[in-house]
Amino acid sequence: MHFNQFDKPGSLLKVKTREDKLPAKEIAALALQHMADDATLLDRFMGLTGLGADDLREASNQPEFLVAVLDFFLGHEPNLLEFAEARNIDPESVAEARSILCSDEAQYD
Repeated sequence: MHFNQFDKPGSLLKVKTREDKLPAKEIAALALQHMADDATLLDRFMGLTGLGADDLREASNQPEFLVAVLDFFLGHEPNLLEFAEARNIDPESVAEARSILCSDEAQYD
């Protein structure tokens, strides 16, 4: 049997099970916190959305707002990669979280 470097115990690649993944709302909350910690990102997001600080607080629990936060990162790869690295998450999980939140949003309609 042939093993490549990723099949060996302790290899660089760790396959995560579904249970290991962060819930979609938690990823969105991490993205919002990351944005709040960076004035430049926060200013750009507020400029793009037209939201003010009070609006952000009110909207933070709404699924469509959380989708917008994830869209903000997904729309600019350097910010996405920096966020994912800073929060130690797989960048692909951001897109997965967005998809889940979009389906959750549809249930509210």
